[in-house]
Amino acid sequence: MGFLCVTVFYVNHGDSSYPSPSTHDPIRFMALMKASLQTLRTVAASTHQGSSSSRVHHATEYGADPTGISDSTEALQQAISDAFISRIEGTHLMEGIADLGGTQLHLDGGTYMISRPLRLPDTTGAGNFMLHGGSLLASHDFPTDRHMIELWSKSNSFMYEDITLKDLMINSNFRGGGIAVINSLRTTIDNCYISRLTSNGILIQGGHETFVTNSFIGQHINVGGDHREKNFSGIGININGNDNSVSDVVIFETGPDISI
Repeated sequence: MGFLCVTVFYVNHGDSSYPSPSTHDPIRFMALMKASLQTLRTVAASTHQGSSSSRVHHATEYGADPTGISDSTEALQQAISDAFISRIEGTHLMEGIADLGGTQLHLDGGTYMISRPLRLPDTTGAGNFMLHGGSLLASHDFPTDRHMIELWSKSNSFMYEDITLKDLMINSNFRGGGIAVINSLRTTIDNCYISRLTSNGILIQGGHETFVTNSFIGQHINVGGDHREKNFSGIGININGNDNSVSDVVIFETGPDISI
């Protein structure tokens, strides 16, 4: 039997709803699971990281443009590919998923324009990776049927585990969705602001134990009273799977807030 734990503050048409106390135990359980994974990440990084090379990759070192003027897709994809090379011996993850030892791609507080989705390598499974610390902007020719960040592979097997997307501002520029998490294990989305979407702020499909917290998701950025509200079509969070947790999330000015 699976579970879905949801604690969301809706901001639409001036209405809001608050979770009942009974939702807190599953949230605490998922938070403890996340803390345990974070501890493993810290131990793995301190044990296996050599002094000769860092597991933190910086977007600007790959030629990505932090001003958001030039297309940074290729540079960011190369940084992600290099991050996935940093594998350690042994594993704390599922069989077939290599441990990257807490490897990170740091966006250095920049804004980066991308013209196609940022995707993780799907030749072999890997996990224990974080993308964080900046903003992504969809170009005017970004494909409208895709998401800015996509965790999915052509394989039917689980390819990703313990992937963290944190401290990100994602502007879909009315060219598609924000984040797609498909057939992935124990993904964390934390402190993200996703806006100007036309499909899904976050799509969760298959996989297990996606943890979404401390985030804002909105199709249009305003504070209500927009005469177009009844025609808003974007979905804040679209969930098609079991064993997921959504807590402390504000969804505003979308069509459906959460679709399950």
